[in-house]
Amino acid sequence: MGYWGHYNTTFSGVPTDYSLEFSRFDTGPDGSPWERQDQWSLGMASFITPSAKLFGEYIHTEGHAALNFLSGGNSGPGVTHSDIDAQSGTLMIGANVAF
Repeated sequence: MGYWGHYNTTFSGVPTDYSLEFSRFDTGPDGSPWERQDQWSLGMASFITPSAKLFGEYIHTEGHAALNFLSGGNSGPGVTHSDIDAQSGTLMIGANVAF
């Protein structure tokens, strides 16, 4: 399940895009360590020239549902890499430039 929004405008006369996204990865029964993983993303991109774009994005993740060994595996019966209480945040900044 996912929801997203996108808005185009100008910021100080520069074409700018804003985005917001939410997604939920449902993977297991209620209360299990691999029940779900939620992700929020907030982004901004500006074309400072017609061939140069600066962008930034913040991503917040709640829960960790590893795609391997969801309900156990190489660590023994019932042991999983998943963690329903895990949280992480990532700030990504970059540029796309064409010559």
